[in-house]
Amino acid sequence: MWNVRRFPLSETGVTPQIGQFVSRERSDTESAGGSPVRRSSSWSGNHADNTSGQGRASQSAPNFALEDSLIPLSAEACAQLQQEAGIDLQYRFRTAARAPAWIEVYQRLRFQLSRLFAGFRRERDRRWLAKPEQEENDEAADVFSSWSGNQIRNQEPKAAHHRLDQNALITQIKTSAKGDGNAALFERTRRPCPCCQRDCSMEELMTSGNCHRCHESGSKSPRQVDKGFSKSGGAPALAATLHQPQRFACDDEWHESRSSDPKVLETRDEKHLTMHSNIQMKQRDILDRHGNPVVSELTGGWHVPASARASRTRNPIRELVQNWKRTPNARYEPIDLSIGDPTAYGNIHPPSYLLEHFMEVVRSGRHHGYTHSAGMETARLAVANHFNRRVDREELAARDVFLASGVSGALELALAGLLDEGDNILVPCPGFPLLRTIAEHLGASVREYPLIVDQEWQMDLSCLEQLVDGRTRALVVNNPSNPCGSVWSTAHMEDILRVAAGLRLPILSDEVYADMVFSSSRFAPFGMLSLDVPVISVSGISKQFAVPGWRLGWVVLHDRDRILERAGYRDGLQRLTTRMLLPNALTQAVLPVALGEREQRDAFLVDLMQHLATNAALFLEKLADVPGLRCIMPQGAMYMMIRVDCSRFREIRSTREFCQQLYAEESVLTLPGECFGASGFIRVVTFPPQAVIAEACVRIQRFCTRRAQ
Repeated sequence: MWNVRRFPLSETGVTPQIGQFVSRERSDTESAGGSPVRRSSSWSGNHADNTSGQGRASQSAPNFALEDSLIPLSAEACAQLQQEAGIDLQYRFRTAARAPAWIEVYQRLRFQLSRLFAGFRRERDRRWLAKPEQEENDEAADVFSSWSGNQIRNQEPKAAHHRLDQNALITQIKTSAKGDGNAALFERTRRPCPCCQRDCSMEELMTSGNCHRCHESGSKSPRQVDKGFSKSGGAPALAATLHQPQRFACDDEWHESRSSDPKVLETRDEKHLTMHSNIQMKQRDILDRHGNPVVSELTGGWHVPASARASRTRNPIRELVQNWKRTPNARYEPIDLSIGDPTAYGNIHPPSYLLEHFMEVVRSGRHHGYTHSAGMETARLAVANHFNRRVDREELAARDVFLASGVSGALELALAGLLDEGDNILVPCPGFPLLRTIAEHLGASVREYPLIVDQEWQMDLSCLEQLVDGRTRALVVNNPSNPCGSVWSTAHMEDILRVAAGLRLPILSDEVYADMVFSSSRFAPFGMLSLDVPVISVSGISKQFAVPGWRLGWVVLHDRDRILERAGYRDGLQRLTTRMLLPNALTQAVLPVALGEREQRDAFLVDLMQHLATNAALFLEKLADVPGLRCIMPQGAMYMMIRVDCSRFREIRSTREFCQQLYAEESVLTLPGECFGASGFIRVVTFPPQAVIAEACVRIQRFCTRRAQ
């Protein structure tokens, strides 16, 4: 038995404005004759005695403006019923603000209504398809006005020559819709042609079963063939049509079978109905992340907020650059000294041997599939051997290396393996802001230790003990440094290791600029110097080979005493890599050659660092006499910090305002120190061509001279 539950007014909380349908439809077998008889209660409205041909309702087609209403339906619900069931309901309630209150009722009824209207459609089709053309108008009205609880006549299809007059059907529907706005709705209803998938109107589909173009060419879709869409029509076509599975209001697609066997279709329908009968239709209580009920009338009952993790995620550099409100001076070509992309100006290219091997990898066709979640064995072994050659011993193996999508991805992987919500890490200040972004995204926090600018940005070791508590998980270092461009001495790194050993803190070392040092400095990785402190180092190929878009980085575990392994950190990283298969296979396949060709790599780095050192010296020379500025000479990487005395300039209160006004007046874009936790400084990059740097220095000097007070 199919039931549509009766809802009293007190449950809906709204005043019904349109008709309500409270019905029960069933198909029994009469005890007397055994013939199937369909019964249903009525739409409240004009009825007719359906036991004879007299007294039929004056309507000429299924169009309802119902009076006695208890269950209100929204405009969306009416439109859906019109589209899916072919039933036009006049929607008189025009207040959009109260529509959400009706959605809940409709959701509770949609499955029962869909089954009910499936019976409507079958009876409508049976009556209209079976009757001769001269009786169609009367029967069309009788089908929908006679569902008043009385028995509907069980009329079988008559002679085979009685076929569907689709044009007459369209005319009836349009005629009945005049004056109430439903004609426009009928015209707007469009669906794809089942033959060519072209978007076409319902009029085209109802006329020929497909669009005019396919109809003229004689094409037929499988649906037309199975449903007996043929000019011959008749009882066989009608029987196939009546046995087709119906489309339900709660479905996302048509559930159809290409079989015309009624038994097959009945089994498919039964499975479909059983599956959907288990769906919970009751409106759920929506709670926020704190367990409090959510009032969401303004969003129509939907509550899809940003997660707490998304809301607390910020990247200061990206926010500043992507949301920069100032516009450059149109008189000058913009000069971007903000983002550390060595390929931005086209003057720095990856080494030729690397590009040639990359093309060979692409042409080979052997690396277009998935890889191991931690990376290819050969690529991971290449990273391990690269370190082993430095220390001249076999210390690392492939199992100690985990590949990631760039060094940013490697940092995220390393920190995700360390941090739970409520934990904290120690980070440098000034420092790379992505460390804070990742930690806060994971629900952790950062505690900043200062770098002493007058001591070549060395760590202030005296304050570390005060920053550590029971939830501190690691000491994060960045050498060579972004944004400072500093390179720590071996002696200072050994002091850091001694303090970390006393505090029992593992070291997470960001070494993306490894070996990118000027000739006056020497780089040493923490993993090589550490004897008893576990070191988690991250690095990659983006800066060393000028390929930041290739997105290949790695995490390396220097764990001589197996501290990280016994604690489960190594296994944790392995599990985290299974979330996504990163990075792409092509760049992994290039890595053995990139790191294996040591002489060519070293020659490329020598040329690159000479270019960067020359540009840093050019900044220092050009801006030496500019009032309010003091350049701090870097020792490596590709950045320079410039101290700005804002008190020397008119209408400039911070380095953020300095950068904004410099960009607005001279079209030179730099990053304020606030992005790195270093108020009073700006950061510039040193990789552009020398002519660009010289022009930028001229504009900066002109701006500072004009604003000096």
